[in-house]
Amino acid sequence: MRVSFEQTDEETPLGTVLLAHGYAEHCGRYTHLRSALTRAGYDVAYYDHAGHGTSEGPRARVDVGALIRDFGDARRAALAHARTPELFLFGHSMGGIIAAASTILDPTRLRGTVLSAP
Repeated sequence: MRVSFEQTDEETPLGTVLLAHGYAEHCGRYTHLRSALTRAGYDVAYYDHAGHGTSEGPRARVDVGALIRDFGDARRAALAHARTPELFLFGHSMGGIIAAASTILDPTRLRGTVLSAP
């Protein structure tokens, strides 16, 4: 898994938002959201779930436990790269389930979680 980052032009960002896309999607579908968030003053971290987009893994096969563990790895990468301690999660559809589970399993260092059609 490769986590990518986009930084706001602000010297001190309002926080970092980690994005989790939905089933049969990829992070490229969220270019508009990433742009809106960076313009609003947030840094953004994102990646393709296993079996989606440019990631490896069998297509159309979902191991929710593995996806949640991968998201935990992405959270750690986002925090290591973050310019502020403020971390927010955003998840849509399957990504909403993953972000919700991550929030429940480890609420530490989270400023907020946004779920879209989980």
